[in-house]
Parts: sequence; C-alpha cells; structure tokens
Amino acid sequence: MASIPAQSSGSGREHVEDREQRLNVVIAAYLEALETGEPPDRSALLAEYPDLAGELALFFTNQDHVARLTAPFRDGMTPEVPPRPGSAPPVFDGAEADDAIIPFAGVPWRDPQRSGEDAGCHTAREAAAGATGTRVHYFGDYELIEIIAQGGMGVVYKARQVSLNRVVALKMVRAGRFATPDDLQRFRLEAAAAAHLDHPHIVPIHEVGEHDGHHYFSMKLVDGGNLAAQVERYVENPRAAARLVATVARAVHYAHQRGILHRDLKPANILLGGRPGSPLEDLVPIVTDFGLAKRVEGQVAANLTQSGSIVGTPNYMAPEQAEGRREAVTTAADVHALGAILFELLTGRPPFRAETMLETLRMVREHEPERPSTFNPKVDRDLETIVLKCLEKSPLRRYRSAEALAEDLERWLARLPIRARPATLPDRAIKWVRRRPAAAAFMLAAGVAVLAIALAVRGLFFTARLQSDVAATRTPAGKPPVPAA
Repeated sequence: MASIPAQSSGSGREHVEDREQRLNVVIAAYLEALETGEPPDRSALLAEYPDLAGELALFFTNQDHVARLTAPFRDGMTPEVPPRPGSAPPVFDGAEADDAIIPFAGVPWRDPQRSGEDAGCHTAREAAAGATGTRVHYFGDYELIEIIAQGGMGVVYKARQVSLNRVVALKMVRAGRFATPDDLQRFRLEAAAAAHLDHPHIVPIHEVGEHDGHHYFSMKLVDGGNLAAQVERYVENPRAAARLVATVARAVHYAHQRGILHRDLKPANILLGGRPGSPLEDLVPIVTDFGLAKRVEGQVAANLTQSGSIVGTPNYMAPEQAEGRREAVTTAADVHALGAILFELLTGRPPFRAETMLETLRMVREHEPERPSTFNPKVDRDLETIVLKCLEKSPLRRYRSAEALAEDLERWLARLPIRARPATLPDRAIKWVRRRPAAAAFMLAAGVAVLAIALAVRGLFFTARLQSDVAATRTPAGKPPVPAA
C-alpha cells in the first residue's frame, strides 16, 4: 500500500478534512485487499500511519468483533447438542450474549426442544426444525436463512418474511446497535432512494423499518448473482454486453430523472435475474445498492461526505469523483461508470487498475484509457468509440445523459450509424501524449534532433550549390566574355 503523506499546512478545518479523507482511503484499501483474499499486515499499517493509529486500531477491533459474530453463518456451524429448555442462548466465540445471539441483529433464538407454541414458532417449518435439532433465527417478521452479501456498511440475508410467506433479501446495518449516526443516515438514504424508484431494472424495496434498535429494509431477492461473476462470459459476446449496458443505462436515466445519482455503479451492484449459467440473453440486469446515492435536487446526501472526501469504487469512478470534488459530481459521473462497466465486459478488466487504490485514483485522474480493441479484437470501431466517449475526462465531452448512451448502443445493435463522434487525429495525439508523457518527451526530443540535422544537411546542400553556381558564372582573367549569339 502506498504511503499517504500527512498534511502539514493549511487551516484547522482543512487538516481535519484531510485526516478524515486519509483515514477513509486507508480503510477502503484495507477492505479492498480483504476482498481479494490478501489481508494486509495490520501492524505494518499502524506503523505506516502513526497519526491514524487510534482510529485504525478501533476499526480493526470492530472488524474482529464482526468476524466472530458472523462465523456461525459464514462457516455453516450449528451446535451438535441444543441447549436445554430455559438455558441462555448460545454465545459465539466469546462475544457478549446481547449481540451474539445472531450476527448484527440481536435475533431471538428459538429453542427447538420446546413446543412450537411455547417457543413462539410461526410455522410448521419451525416445529420441524425443533424436531431435527436445527436452530432457527428470527428478526422480527423475518426468518433468516443465510448471509448472501456483506459490504463495508451492511449485511444482506436471504430471509423469509413469515407473515407473507415470501423469500426476500433483508439488509441491515452491519454494526447493529453500534452503528454511528452517519452509518444510519446513509442506510436510510439508500432505502429512501431505492424505495422511490419503481422500475423493472431497479431492485424494488418491500419494507423499511427498525426492530429492537436495528435498522433494516427488505427487497426483492434476485437469485442469479451479480454481474461481477459473469464478466468473462460477456467478453466473448460484445453484442450481449452492449445490450445489457443499454438496459442498465435506461434504468439509471430513470433514477436521474427523479433526481437521484447512484455514484457507485459497478458490476457487483448489478444483479442478474435468472439462473446462473443461463444464456446471456435470458439474464435480466437489476441495479441495486444505492448506499452512495445523492439527490440532485434539494438536500444533497444529507451532507454525509465532507468536501474533498472520495466516495465510490476507484476502478469505476469518474475523474471528478477521484478528485473529491463533490459539487462537480453530476449525472455524467454515472455515465462514466456505465462506460467503465462496458469496458470491463468487453475486455475482462476495468479501464483503470493499479496495485493500490491510491495509484488507481491517480490513473483515473491523469491517464487516458486504453482502446478496448487492444484487449479484444472483437470490439469494432463504433462500439469502441461509444466506450471511450463515456470515459472522457471532461464531463462535457461524455454523453449528455444515460439515455443518450442507451440510444447509441441501441443504434449500434441495430447496425445503424452511431451519433458519437470518433476521435480526430489531434484528439488522439493529445490523449496519447497524456497517456505516455515520457515516450512523448523522448519522441519530441528525437524529432527536434532529426529536424536540426535535416536543416543542417539542407543548409550544407544549398551552400554547396550556391558556390557551384557562383563558380560557373565567373569569367576567366584576361578573356572577354563571349557575346551571345
């Protein structure tokens, strides 16, 4: 992980904001490394960032606490012998009983050796579970089945809503009762943003509420997994990739029309309806996770992020997001993310990816993306033009809306001329210089040297020719010039 220099000057407010931003970047990089299966060395991080050691140590403690609580669900553990009637609920790995009854939620444990009526069972399934010695966990009206996703803020369960006997996805704040006000505010924002959107390609929200001090919302369960797990299949089928992104772009435009920016569009936040392994044409994309959404109109994200902070996923965020310029983030940022998703579906990799998150952010801000056809010859010039227009550094040079992007993709699918203007030779030259400044500087120096040599040779040539002409016109001494005939 690259070092982050501490800010040594500026006002007190700027120093606080810089400290918060640096802490967010370090924690985000740590979580990103965990997801790749390469947990960073905590002691090395504490040594590298001594001014953030207190906050990082608290973060690591909370991470360990969450890991203990989730161990039974993550590893599929159940006790071999259920506790006797009247005994206390089981405590997982030394965690306190109040929070260890069920991960994040304080869900009551149903004693399988008591009758269904006495234990508060709602269904015959619980009574059957009691007969087989299986523990059943409840959160209000929901029977929790398994954890299906975890993120930095929330955890998503596959659950059954008992009163309606339907299977749903149930999302809760990861920290439970220990959630900070900002955690709760962001969680409510996600629920509110998605709940106001009624579109077939945006995951619908069923219920938003609070139970026993824990905030939650339930939504439609999409069984096909997410797009991140299917990327390789799309690389071989550019038309399927274009069709999917066109569909997602129209859903995003629908959200934009209602004043909501997503700000964290990426393959992992696009669910796929249908069975895994189904033909690509049968998979239905559904946008989810509006945890970083902000309203275009009215109060902006309830001031959840300070000016200068960075929100989003580095590989897919727009340059203005990578610079922390919150006021500059518009619908064009989501258009950029859609282009990054299409780039990855066509090439198998995001447009910007480096060893560390900080280096990735620098690439997003300063480097031009490679041409998709460099990685996949199946990508034709028009589709490549569409992708690169989305990934323009300047928001003004991207598509004016997600709908305009969808329309151009649909024109390409129909084999009609696209509206995006291919980059001109000067445009390509400027981007090449930005992408390879060292090579450009070398070529410039070499060009200047070649030009100097050429001018010197040309000067010598003309000097020799002039001397030859002068010599030819000289008259020999003592001889009159021969008159012309």
